[in-house]
Amino acid sequence: MGDTKRQFNNLYSKFSQRFKKPFDNIGLLMEVGFTDSDFVNKFKELYYYLWLQIEKEYHYWKKKNEKILKLGKQSRYNFPKPENFVLYKSIHVRNKYRKSHLSGERLSQQVKENLLKELKLKNEKKILKQSEHEFEKLKLIQEITPDFIKEFINEYFKIKNVSDESINRKHEIIQEVSKYKSTETVAFFQKVNAIEKNYNLKKEAFQILQRMNEKVILRRKSKGKKKEMNELISKIEENPDKLLHRIYNDSLEVIKDFDFFISHSSNDETEIITIYKLLNKQGFHVYIDWVNDKYALTRDLVNENTAHVLTERLLKAKNLFYYHTSDSTKSQWIPWELGYFHALGKSIFVFNPKDLPIPEFVKLYNTVKVVDSQFYVCNNSKSIKLNDWILTNSK
Repeated sequence: MGDTKRQFNNLYSKFSQRFKKPFDNIGLLMEVGFTDSDFVNKFKELYYYLWLQIEKEYHYWKKKNEKILKLGKQSRYNFPKPENFVLYKSIHVRNKYRKSHLSGERLSQQVKENLLKELKLKNEKKILKQSEHEFEKLKLIQEITPDFIKEFINEYFKIKNVSDESINRKHEIIQEVSKYKSTETVAFFQKVNAIEKNYNLKKEAFQILQRMNEKVILRRKSKGKKKEMNELISKIEENPDKLLHRIYNDSLEVIKDFDFFISHSSNDETEIITIYKLLNKQGFHVYIDWVNDKYALTRDLVNENTAHVLTERLLKAKNLFYYHTSDSTKSQWIPWELGYFHALGKSIFVFNPKDLPIPEFVKLYNTVKVVDSQFYVCNNSKSIKLNDWILTNSK
């Protein structure tokens, strides 16, 4: 047996061990003569948070197996489908509790009801905790793939690890791609983790995948004599001045564009996360300074070039989305952003969720509302989906 296959078997065994007690609990709750489908469905109902973990494992190993099969190699990672995993690992429990002569060992009705209530409550708490944890991890990551990201990924694999400059360049690309989660970007980081010779870049890809809530295993360092270039650490200084220089001179920065520039108060951060996630779901790529340029435009680094950077980002945005709140009316930046974008002659949309009074000049622009998680443009008592409005009115 090869090392890779042995590693998979060890991981599979450790993963399986956590299900012994859950499977036994399900067995205790089943009626005599239950079917395999009954068992699987009850497990999904009461241990849905564990079911999600099984699905994640299955899809991870399935993709890895498909890759090696395409290369003409033998199957190594035979993780069963979720339903089959539950049945394989619960066979002894099901055989035990399915037999009618063991009914005397079952729980009393009252104890059974208490266990059922306990497991339901635990499952709800676990699902909520997982959801909150995932939201926290992804709050600064857009769940969309802008077209230009493909160019960043292609550029990465053209670079050879021969100098500090090349390592820094790869690190810059990794940072940019890490702002987006999609099938393409996850595949990119899995590939970097698998084949990148520089261990520090490999480890960075691994950590990004963890932040994206993806199943990942850190690949070991290459055996044998170490090469100095494989241990190089990137050294990049992030501030508005450096970013502006890249915007003017970097071939990859030039191709960036945005569907929306979101003009808002930093005090409304939580609400803005919800807003931009909804826009992502409608297929829009947005610009937010503390999301897209989070490394260079921190509050403690603000200087005159911060305004120049924002000017360039406004120029590359097709539309502006203004989030109107009591805090936004106090912002010094928002009137400047609105005025500059107005001068560009591009579309401005105003979202006023609390129906607060708005300045007269803001009434010039289109208003939007949310209905069933969709943005609509309100115009002359009529509403049209934001996507449709943009398609109809795009220049």
